[in-house]
Amino acid sequence: MPTPPDGAAPDMDLPDKAADGTYLTPNRGMQGQQALWHVRMALNVAALSCHGQGEQALIQYNRMLKIHVIPLKQANDAIEALYQGRYTSNFLEARERLNTTVYNFFALPPVQPAFCAQSVAVLTIINGMTAQQLLAYAPQALHDLEKPFQDFYEAYADYLRRLEEWRRRFGATVTLLGPDPNQSEPAPPPPPEAPLPDLPLNIPSTPPVAPSQTITPPQ
Repeated sequence: MPTPPDGAAPDMDLPDKAADGTYLTPNRGMQGQQALWHVRMALNVAALSCHGQGEQALIQYNRMLKIHVIPLKQANDAIEALYQGRYTSNFLEARERLNTTVYNFFALPPVQPAFCAQSVAVLTIINGMTAQQLLAYAPQALHDLEKPFQDFYEAYADYLRRLEEWRRRFGATVTLLGPDPNQSEPAPPPPPEAPLPDLPLNIPSTPPVAPSQTITPPQ
């Protein structure tokens, strides 16, 4: 029986597809300052979640905050003004929903290995740019950061197609065999597992840090 790609759950719902064949995401149609702010949120997820390889995502992210403090603040101010104009007194709540939606998109567990590698590559490019170049590059950077997710969705859709074909050929049910009739005694049950400790989630529940603030690497 086919299995989901990258260890994903077997019952995921995929986003709808756009007319161009790509999957619809919270980053759809972002340009200019909006694209830059979505890039910053994506890279914030990488800084918090992508460990190993010398913590390169974290190091490069903190470097970006210092190099590009001005354009990142300008992007933040542009988003603030946009949401104030659109949602007036409820703009903070609306912006929090945006942050949560974008964070959750980029924190999808099966995609993290590919996303982390892509994030380091994008950060390396960004940290070699001027402020003017950064704003122009933002839509392409967002496209590059989203590519691992688009690839995963396509692989998952292929898994669903193969699973449906398998079910048509072999049936959707599985017969479980009973114990060996020649076995004199049933095998003893395994010992109970010790309770697992509560582990923190990788998805931040608070809005991203201000562009001038760095993230301290874990001890």
